[in-house]
Amino acid sequence: LAEAEPARTCARPTEKRTLAIKTFVPNRDDAPFWGDYHFAQGLASAFSRLGHPARVDAMSEWKGDAASDALDLVIQGHGDFPAGPERPSLNWLIYPGKHRDESSLLDHSHVFVSSEVFAQKLRRRVPGLDLTVLPQAFDPDRMHVSDGHADRPLVFVGNRHFKNRHMAGYLAESGALAQIWGRGWEDTSVAHLRVADLIQNEQLGQVYARSLAVLCDHTPIMARNGFLSNRVLDALACAVPVIVDPVAGMPKRFRPYVHVVENAEQFSQAVAEVEAETQSKKSQRIEFARGLRATDSFDARARVILDKANTLGLI
Repeated sequence: LAEAEPARTCARPTEKRTLAIKTFVPNRDDAPFWGDYHFAQGLASAFSRLGHPARVDAMSEWKGDAASDALDLVIQGHGDFPAGPERPSLNWLIYPGKHRDESSLLDHSHVFVSSEVFAQKLRRRVPGLDLTVLPQAFDPDRMHVSDGHADRPLVFVGNRHFKNRHMAGYLAESGALAQIWGRGWEDTSVAHLRVADLIQNEQLGQVYARSLAVLCDHTPIMARNGFLSNRVLDALACAVPVIVDPVAGMPKRFRPYVHVVENAEQFSQAVAEVEAETQSKKSQRIEFARGLRATDSFDARARVILDKANTLGLI
C-alpha cells in the first residue's frame, strides 16, 4: 500500500450544519428490514440531542447530498463508499462486510471500528490508517428496563439471511418455546415459532424487556473478527438475559450477564439457568443495564464521534 496521506481537514464553519449519515441500505422501501437503517436513525437522534442536525441516507440517496452538509459519516456495510474531495468523511465500520477494498478506508479523515480484534488486523494490513475502536451501541429511546415480569418466552429477531443460524437450530433441537420475527423462516423447522416478517423498531424494546431471554447469533466472519451484534447491547440495556454464540473478544464486563452456547445441550442448560435466575442476579442485571446508558448508548458514541470531528476541525 502507498504511504497514507495526512487526514483531511477543512476550515471550521461558523454554523452547525447537517451530518449526513450514509448507509448501505439499498433504498427507502427496504429500510425497515435493515438493522443498519435503524442503527443510523438511533445515531441521528443522538446527534440531534447533542445539538447537531443529522440525516440518514440510503444508497439511492448518496448522490443527492445537500450543499449545506458538514460531513459524511459512513456506516460501513458491504462494498466501499466513494469518499470525495468536496466534503470530509468519517467511517464507522460496524461489521466486516464483503467486497471491500480496505485501502479505501484511507480516503476518510478518520475510521471508527467496532471490534478491537479487527482493529488490530487493520493496523497491520493498512499501514497509516487513523482509527479508533468504537463498539456498537443501543438506542436509549427504545431500550428500557421493564417494571413488569417477563410475559414472553425466548425471543429471536432476525432474518434468515445466512444459512446456519445457530439459534434457530438450537431452538429446533431443544423444543424450547420461543417467538421469532424475521423473513425466510416459513419452510424451516422453526416455522411454527414465527410471529411475523417484521417487528416495528418502536416496539422492539418493549418485546425484549418482557422476554425470558433474547437470542442472538453471528455470521462466522463477525464472530471470529470480534464484531459483537448490537442486539446483545439492546437486550442488556433492557436488563434481559442474552443467549449468544461465541464471539472473539467478548467484553469481560458483559460476561456475567450473557450465556455463551455452542450446541443445543448448552443452549438448553442456558435456558434452565435463565428460568432459575435469582432475584439478586436480576437486581444486579438491572443496575448494570442502567449504567450502560452512560457508557454504551448512541449518545455516548455520538459524543466520541463529535469530539473527533471537532479535533480534526471538520465541524
